[in-house]
Amino acid sequence: MRTLRTWMEKGFLSLPKALFEQFVKLNISAESFLLWIQIYCILLDGDSFPSMQRLAKLTGQSVTQVSEDIASLIENRCLSLQSKKTDSGKLEDIYDPYLLFERLDEIESLEKNTSTSKLGIAKLNQQFQQELGRPLTPIEIEKLYMWLDQDHYSGELIQLALKEAVLANAYNFNYIDRILLTWEGKNIRTKADVLKEQEYRKKQLLQKEIDQKQMQDHFKNQPKVTIEKWL
Repeated sequence: MRTLRTWMEKGFLSLPKALFEQFVKLNISAESFLLWIQIYCILLDGDSFPSMQRLAKLTGQSVTQVSEDIASLIENRCLSLQSKKTDSGKLEDIYDPYLLFERLDEIESLEKNTSTSKLGIAKLNQQFQQELGRPLTPIEIEKLYMWLDQDHYSGELIQLALKEAVLANAYNFNYIDRILLTWEGKNIRTKADVLKEQEYRKKQLLQKEIDQKQMQDHFKNQPKVTIEKWL
């Protein structure tokens, strides 16, 4: 009977646990995944382009099926076929199975962003209900998702737009959307940008009031011309 030491001498294959947890999201069949594992193992042994016949023997599949599985792996960005120049200057084909790990990073990153979006939606939903004094409709909640995920507005920027709308007594999403679009056109993306824009607007309004006061004083100080002087 073989001992554990005997099996250890033959070597072990180490793969991330997340690879198996996220397998379904890779959009490949179990046969294709087994083929990828075989290609990965063979690469570690020094052969970067095993023959179809060898892969068919190791997976118990026909050569035709192996060819189809390789096409599936490439299509789903789990495997790439590249050309590499040898020391003699010749080009040889090689499989690169490491592309699958990049795909795994993308899947986990997307899940993290989705989770963050859900937390952001919950917080925004609560704040909007407090300010508007009513529950949000499904269409309004969908709008929050669009602002975060499609328009890539930060939760902080959306909160500031809500505050502006409330100060203007405009309790509707269309007004808030126009605020966000206006800010986007002015490249306003952060709280600091909003505060800077608000300060600029205050100065403009103040200057307008000063100009109007000066104009009123100017006309006020003008000598009155009676009708008799015109006759």
